[in-house]
Amino acid sequence: MRTENLEYTSTRKKGERIPLLIDCDPGIDDAMALMVARASEGFELKGITSVSGNLDIETTTKNIELFAKVLKLNAVLASGASEPLVKGKFSAEEVHGSDGLGGASSLFGVSLSGDRVQQNAVDTMRKLLLEEERKTAIVAIGPLTNIALLLKIYPEVKEKIRVISIMGGSLEGGNVTPLSEFNFYVDPEAASIVFQSGVPLILSGLHMTVDATITEENLEEIRNHSGVLGVPAAEMLKTYPGTAHPLHDPCAVLALSHPEIFTYEDLTVHIDTREGDSQGMSYKDERPWVKKETNCRVLLKIHQEKFRRLLVDTLAF
Repeated sequence: MRTENLEYTSTRKKGERIPLLIDCDPGIDDAMALMVARASEGFELKGITSVSGNLDIETTTKNIELFAKVLKLNAVLASGASEPLVKGKFSAEEVHGSDGLGGASSLFGVSLSGDRVQQNAVDTMRKLLLEEERKTAIVAIGPLTNIALLLKIYPEVKEKIRVISIMGGSLEGGNVTPLSEFNFYVDPEAASIVFQSGVPLILSGLHMTVDATITEENLEEIRNHSGVLGVPAAEMLKTYPGTAHPLHDPCAVLALSHPEIFTYEDLTVHIDTREGDSQGMSYKDERPWVKKETNCRVLLKIHQEKFRRLLVDTLAF
């Protein structure tokens, strides 16, 4: 197990800003991840793409436009896949509410026209990757449908990708079936394609993100901020059950901006695409007699108090 900075951040020059694409299905914790990315000085956010997952594609696309406007982001916006590669649609409206934001979307007080949103996320990502001289990082915090299509249709972009930081999967059990986490369960075929792609991957799995929580006291601190995000963010977060609110998706952003708050191990990870409770399950291959290469940097533990402080400070602007 190692705790040193991840390779791509430790080699970053002082003051360098990493080009970043975010593929997401907002979703409450997706919204928090966008806020964390906005607050980081280490990123140059080039594009935000939507995918069907937590909600249908119309709602997730509306939400990327909402947050681009609220956060004053100049990133290119594009609507992506409306359904998984093979399976039927599966959503989490009961968790995130019909608007995807726990009913808090109206609290942001913005009107949306849809004019900024392009219609093909995969082609948009390809264009942004190839136009950028530097290698671009991708944060993927929804089902991996768009990312899998990008890598299969346009394999030439692989050399332009610095890393894909993923929230999904679990090494210790699931939240949809006993074995499978939501994002990978929704589109297991897409997850399998990405994990076999040869692109550098970082995995923030459910085994770790369940400890990425904020408390009721943190919520009150967020609510009392004078910034534009305080009250809406607190309203979104309070819809989560319990007194410790897990924020899975921001971990995939913090893996790039604050790798020091995680421990990790490089592993060989596979995705089960067979039907049944194991569909979408991610598992590590530790057979010593089988010749294999590691394909993923798996984040194992998070420093909980540092995570909470980062989240509260992020929502203060």
